[in-house]
Parts: sequence; C-alpha cells; structure tokens
Amino acid sequence: MLKLLGAFFLGLITASYVFVINGYKTEYIAPQSSQWYQLIKEGKLPEPLEITYSEMKSNGFVIEIIGTINNPRSSQVDLTKISADLFDIDGGFYHKCESWIPIIGPNKKYNFKFHCANIEDIKFEKGSTAKVYIDV
Repeated sequence: MLKLLGAFFLGLITASYVFVINGYKTEYIAPQSSQWYQLIKEGKLPEPLEITYSEMKSNGFVIEIIGTINNPRSSQVDLTKISADLFDIDGGFYHKCESWIPIIGPNKKYNFKFHCANIEDIKFEKGSTAKVYIDV
C-alpha cells in the first residue's frame, strides 16, 4: 500500500513539474485550417487519413455506406470514427450515422461497410445523398 501511495505521489509531482516547465497554455487548431495543414507540412502533425471512395446503397430495407479509407502515414492508426450525414433529394439533412474502423496499417487502404438506417425509420428516396467523412 505504501509503495502504491509513493508511486501516486511521484507521478503527481512529475506531472506537476512537466506542467510548470511546459506551461499551461494550449491552442486549439481547427482541423483542415491553414495552420493545421502547415503543421502537417512541418511534420508536427501526422498526415490525415482520407476517404478515397464512398457510396450510399440501399436494398429497399436498409441503407448501407461503403467506401475506402487511405492511411498515408508510416504508422498504423488504431481506431477511426467514420460518419455519414444523409440528405434527402432537396438537400435537407435527415439522418446521421457512424461507425468505428479498427486498425489501419501503415500505407494501407481499408474498405469499410456499415449499416446506416432502416428505410422505414427515415424518409429515404431515390436521389438521396450522403456526405461521408472522418469524424475528428
């Protein structure tokens, strides 16, 4: 018990030291902003994953989102959230769905497919569209 308590306080002191030395200022950088791309170019942020293909399909009962995501990094990505916003034929938003993609190896592509909605639950019509994106 004493060792556990000692390890806790040592971790607390180390964290406090790092906090004081590095300062406590943080700055939010919006994804896909010019500053974000500049940090990627400088190598301070990893290259972003990209969806190279996506399509919305329906068999008359469910809506499925299929596509391909590319990992241009030299390291694997452990978990990625993909979202799809569904729009009716007039461009109005009517449903959002999401899925998690497991490990994507370095410099690899991953084909994904996920069930999005039951058609009877939403107002799906031919000509509806989907915007598929990586949810950061």
